[in-house]
Amino acid sequence: MNLSENIKNAFNVVRKTYENADKLMKYCDSISNECGYDIVTNKFLRYKSDSDYEGWFIDRFVKLYQQKADKVLENDWRDGPIYAVELNFEDMPIVYISKFEYEDITTWSRGAISPASYWVFSDLIDCTDNEFEEKNLNKQDKYFVSVPKNNNVKNSYWGIKRSVYTNYDLKILNSNNIMQKVFSEFDVLKSL
Repeated sequence: MNLSENIKNAFNVVRKTYENADKLMKYCDSISNECGYDIVTNKFLRYKSDSDYEGWFIDRFVKLYQQKADKVLENDWRDGPIYAVELNFEDMPIVYISKFEYEDITTWSRGAISPASYWVFSDLIDCTDNEFEEKNLNKQDKYFVSVPKNNNVKNSYWGIKRSVYTNYDLKILNSNNIMQKVFSEFDVLKSL
């Protein structure tokens, strides 16, 4: 096989991976209502930049949800945590399932989150070498809590109090187990 074929095959793999990620996120959206969750954003959040080659290749996709049972506020947010599914391809393909708790979501502005706001949610999980402290919640490497190291960090991340999350290998996620692996996991995070 020559270099041209290798490059063509690599791009085909990336295209197919993007197609499957899109199908998975659309399927999550299609069942979210029956699982008790509302979609926060129609588009997934991600880093994308025309001037930075790392932004040409999207390797983290974040979808946000809120629990339907939480009261709708005047700013169209719900008075409760935000839940996220992140498909992460930075190293090994991983799914992060997260809950984000905030000081005062009532002060947020109205409207949709920009897709470029991915960092507000993605930076808090798998937070090695950043401005958050991570603790193993149950001492079994199943659930983790991430908290800002100081008030400046908390305020930079929209008043975040903490994030609670878990992760697993993306390859085990499929349409037969997505209710359990995503939405039932949201339900578990609710109580943590």
